[in-house]
Amino acid sequence: EILETYGPRSIALMGGGGGGCQIGGRFSGRLLMSLGSRYLYTALGQEWTGRHYVRGRVYGDQTLFLHPNHDKLDLLLALGWNGWSSHGMPQTRRFIKSLSEDPDRTLVVVDPRPSETARYADVHLALTPGSDALLLKVMIAIILKEGWHNRSFLESHTTGWEEITPFFSDFPVKEALRICGLEFDQVKEVCRLFASRRSAIMSDLGVLMNRHSTLVSYLEEILLIICGRVGS
Repeated sequence: EILETYGPRSIALMGGGGGGCQIGGRFSGRLLMSLGSRYLYTALGQEWTGRHYVRGRVYGDQTLFLHPNHDKLDLLLALGWNGWSSHGMPQTRRFIKSLSEDPDRTLVVVDPRPSETARYADVHLALTPGSDALLLKVMIAIILKEGWHNRSFLESHTTGWEEITPFFSDFPVKEALRICGLEFDQVKEVCRLFASRRSAIMSDLGVLMNRHSTLVSYLEEILLIICGRVGS
């Protein structure tokens, strides 16, 4: 009756969370299309919009849902993720404790505050709030300058790499880190470990609902790609 009286613009779906909101979106799409409506509202519109846009542009499919293979990694970069409280993977607290207690594995936490997860970190990068994108650009620039990037992966699995390399060449790394409030030597060592070990990034609302969140998501993908960490 509403559809007949007011048309498809009068109908929308309010979806819930869970699994990045993509499950509800996938199952509700055909229903909305059959009604002629295009209005779908979920938490994706608040915190995942930029990330999904970036993955669509980088990988050609916005529905890709990437997640760290936490059972096999040697180093986890927790970027704006307080997993001890927010979880985000099976048995998160057990995983964080085992990662912290294993001398052969490393937990790096990027968070302005000493969060519950940061208490278990081997390295806590307490950066200036809102400077996450600047830190990621610094890390990419350091890895490229030191030659720690995975050239064979870039040659085999990417296109357009030469178009973005100028953004990172001759970048004033130390000046940028002063804005981040971090020490160069510590960040350089994190870069070396990330590039040389089986590493992954776990990011969450600390960056997804912060300044420059879409740019942060893009720089995350670049960092993973130059180290050959996608699909490995």
